[in-house]
Amino acid sequence: TLGGSGKTPLAIASARHLASLGHRVALVGHAYAASPPRAPRRVRADDDPNLVGDEALECARALDGVATVLVARRKQDALDEAARFADVVVLDGPLQLAPARATLSLLAVDPRAPWGSGACPPLGDLRAPREALLAATDEVVPVAGSSRGVVHRGELLRWDDVASRRVGLVTGIARPSRVADLLRAHGVTPTCTVSFADHAALILRTRNPHGVELWLTTQKDHARGAHFAAIDYYLDLPDSTAERLTARFPFRF
Repeated sequence: TLGGSGKTPLAIASARHLASLGHRVALVGHAYAASPPRAPRRVRADDDPNLVGDEALECARALDGVATVLVARRKQDALDEAARFADVVVLDGPLQLAPARATLSLLAVDPRAPWGSGACPPLGDLRAPREALLAATDEVVPVAGSSRGVVHRGELLRWDDVASRRVGLVTGIARPSRVADLLRAHGVTPTCTVSFADHAALILRTRNPHGVELWLTTQKDHARGAHFAAIDYYLDLPDSTAERLTARFPFRF
């Protein structure tokens, strides 16, 4: 879909798995709502999200010391730079390449609503008709991540601790309902929920409505709202996906 299916967590998990096989891995991200430099830039964990984009920054933080994340004004320039030093390049976003197809294409889907609204824009959120998506991909991967709690001021707060507080949820993503469902599954019901447009700045007019003790946000949103607590979220690759990666990109001594 156009957003909220888990493409970036799947890209991060794939890069991490490929690196564990001994490959030099580069992840080419996208810089939506940012102004990346013309020349390819290696994203650092402390970069300005207005320069590299919130999702690329999320990737760089998750893959720090594991894989290199690159962005550029033209994605092709970032891809060309990645190919100069990496054994394997992971692209976050495009389902297929031209004129040569990707070595392996994974389609990230929400397990509860894999085909979104079932229609393409302007009536729906599918990037392409279902038949075209399936023809372009090698494997459909339901993205269902795990979470241990939230990270606040460098400390991991377990869900039992979070559930005992009055919390608020603030997001700037395509499907905030997925985050609310994750919280609910861990016994957390926000006292107040504020949703902004995807990639928008998270600016609260009132810092403490309804007596909120702790504001929560996603890891992607945390790049633009560092004073909020980031929800810990990670993806363990399904066995079939890990096997495909291992088979397509075998480690060579």
